[in-house]
Amino acid sequence: QAVAVDVAETRLSVRDLAVRTAFGDADGVTFDVHGRECVGLFGLRGSGTVAVADAVAGLLKPAGGSILVDGAPLETGKVDRAIARGVAYVPEDRHARGFVPTLGVHENLVLSILERLSRYGIVRAGRAATAASALAERLQIVASGPEQPVAELSGGNQQKVVVGRALASHPSLLVVVSPTVGVDVASKEALLAIVDEARRDGAAVLLVSDDLDELRICTRVLVVRRGRIVREFRRPPWDRQTLIAAAEGFEAAA
Repeated sequence: QAVAVDVAETRLSVRDLAVRTAFGDADGVTFDVHGRECVGLFGLRGSGTVAVADAVAGLLKPAGGSILVDGAPLETGKVDRAIARGVAYVPEDRHARGFVPTLGVHENLVLSILERLSRYGIVRAGRAATAASALAERLQIVASGPEQPVAELSGGNQQKVVVGRALASHPSLLVVVSPTVGVDVASKEALLAIVDEARRDGAAVLLVSDDLDELRICTRVLVVRRGRIVREFRRPPWDRQTLIAAAEGFEAAA
């Protein structure tokens, strides 16, 4: 099925990116992501895909190469600069990096837009409540109330809070790492639908995953092996055996 992609709107340009981490390196990585496109980075654990995502989100400073957002160089290694440029990030480890467990659902949902909701440095409670309520309804977050600590929610609802927090800023580029890990089947379907809806609404999405089921919402898939992009697939649906063969280095099987 053909997908409308804003080819003229190159939201993310990665050129010869090199990243060094303890959990996998990336080297010479080059690709683009356009508006209304979901590009999947698929690789085995330690292949360097997460390192690329962390660099784009400003969590890591690359060892080399460049990252451009909307055609302009991104100041790397600085999360606040990435956010200011319209980049939102959904990390894999929601407990360590995705939310503040002791804060309520609504407070977590608007953490990324507090400045926008403030006047003279004071958060306007009414605007914050309205924004949080809209997000909670859109994501169908199940909680006893807006002040229930996120730590008390189910895994699926916790992850919805993380995704909602990222979407609150209306990002032009959404970077997502394994968004459905550790959640139930119903929540998995809901989360993938939410990410796909963001793409259809105009966002560019970079989806990093080693879960082939998550890749079904991608419009294009890049296979990464040992830190380098080795294959590109442009026509969904994706064949499971072909993707795994490419990731493991069995090109002949592809």
